[in-house]
Amino acid sequence: MVILYISLLAIQVLSFILAIRRKSKRYWVSLFVLESVSAVLAWRLGVWFDGLPGYGIMPGLSYLTETLLSYGAAILYGVMLVGSAVTGIVLHYTKK
Repeated sequence: MVILYISLLAIQVLSFILAIRRKSKRYWVSLFVLESVSAVLAWRLGVWFDGLPGYGIMPGLSYLTETLLSYGAAILYGVMLVGSAVTGIVLHYTKK
């Protein structure tokens, strides 16, 4: 799961850089969709891990740790979504 969260974060950062360079509405929409889906996925995984007892599927981590990791990733993705939205709005109004 940690590899999934890190790879989603890397894809989001690359999409953000691409959206800033291209300045096309299509890239911004795909970035917002990617960030929204990532946040919802991490949140749902956190809810799923929350109901399980014992040790988790990641070596050395309990389900509590996986739950906290998933919620932390969801919060990080949400912050990135808000940051991308603010950046997109600022770039849109300063471009005109």
